[in-house]
Amino acid sequence: MASKNTPDELLAEGFSKEQFGSAAVADWPGYGQALLDRITETVKERAGATQYASSDPVIAMHVKSAELYLACAQLCRRRVNRIDNSASSGHEDSAVAALLREIRASKAQYEADAEREFAAIPSATAASDSSTSSPGFGAVTSSPFDKSAT
Repeated sequence: MASKNTPDELLAEGFSKEQFGSAAVADWPGYGQALLDRITETVKERAGATQYASSDPVIAMHVKSAELYLACAQLCRRRVNRIDNSASSGHEDSAVAALLREIRASKAQYEADAEREFAAIPSATAASDSSTSSPGFGAVTSSPFDKSAT
């Protein structure tokens, strides 16, 4: 099943091809799509194939967002690995250390955003929109003085 997102949507999140090396620069659509294809399998496993394929617009929005956030977290991990590998042997300067902290924080935020989307999927439907729902009321009477219950 095709992913819900495109490689260009990853770039729209603020990433650039150059951040991932010559293979990504040479063929961004292939590089980005390969990542999205892997993430798609993870999302289908977590959300369920039925939810992943749902035509309900609210569920589809949560699934698409979860997939995008997981892909972005993976891109952050790849950036950290690339910077770590190219940093001088054990003598990273404070600018590189600050950049790595920033990327790791972004990765953690993307992961948290993905988890929020996954949590919303089971109860999400277009029919559950509060503008179309009506309140339900009920009452329970429990009293030792109520003789009609006996």
